[in-house]
Amino acid sequence: MYIKPAAPVVTKTLLKKNPTAGLDPTKVILDERIGSRLAHLVTSDGFQAAESLSTLLRAIDRTTQHLRKVGETDEGIPVVKLVTNDELREESRNRNKVVVKQKKGEDSSKQVELNWAITENDLGYRLKRIEQFLKEGRRVEVLIAPKKGGRRATKDEIDELLATMRATIAEVEGGSEEWKKMEGKIGGQVTLFFQPKDEGGKAKAEKEAKKREEREERLKEKEEEKAEKKRKLEKRLAKKKEEEKREEKERKEKLNLSINS
Repeated sequence: MYIKPAAPVVTKTLLKKNPTAGLDPTKVILDERIGSRLAHLVTSDGFQAAESLSTLLRAIDRTTQHLRKVGETDEGIPVVKLVTNDELREESRNRNKVVVKQKKGEDSSKQVELNWAITENDLGYRLKRIEQFLKEGRRVEVLIAPKKGGRRATKDEIDELLATMRATIAEVEGGSEEWKKMEGKIGGQVTLFFQPKDEGGKAKAEKEAKKREEREERLKEKEEEKAEKKRKLEKRLAKKKEEEKREEKERKEKLNLSINS
């Protein structure tokens, strides 16, 4: 049976006393707002037959639990699952973390302005700033334009400026690259777009993968140790049981000898 998914969840910060207060009511549909006489409940045992929504609601603890619409069948009957206040709060917290992370990513790019006839000292200072931003993992937009009312740079100065800047940035620790084609007109206003190469990201991913493998290996070793301990315990119990049987047999034999004598 095809189940059409519900609309994606959009959350805001949840109030402590009411975990559903911060959820968008048009996206997160709970309890009576499901608005149907019947509903299919999804549990760990699978997809349940359609039941009365009011019956399902009476069966849960309304102070800590909710029925949440997660989709509907091709017949239009809602599909619901049981969620708790804690789960709703956790969902909101996770959503907020994603929003903050996205915002940080948007704010992480930097812009540095130069003019074509920049002095050697000023150029050195700005190149150091660009290097620092790239080392921090930021994207950098370099805006170059003629200085209003200032001296116009010669073609040789323009070519040298671009060459010096690209050569310097290429030597940044960890590597860097132009992630977007230069925009504008050389000698007029142009924008160059630089970003750090993803060497750090690859190294981090490799490190995480190695840690994961080590964790899995440790877990495997622990499981093997548990299995070995279990085998030894079962062996000791079996041995003890055999000894008890032997002792019981010897006791009966002695008792029989005593009676016969």
